[in-house]
Amino acid sequence: MFVMPLIFILVLFHNAHAVERIEMWREMSWGKMKLVAGSIMIALGLVILALTTYSDTLVFH
Repeated sequence: MFVMPLIFILVLFHNAHAVERIEMWREMSWGKMKLVAGSIMIALGLVILALTTYSDTLVFH
């Protein structure tokens, strides 16, 4: 389970052309990635806040 992703990463970064394409994609979409990551963090924070605030009224079966 842990070895397969490592092998995939090694194979992917062994190819210099693929590394260049990944770097170009990362540079073009850096702002979008930061926006998505920030939005996910805020959403998780709100979920945790809601669960801790209203945990006595929630009933889990």
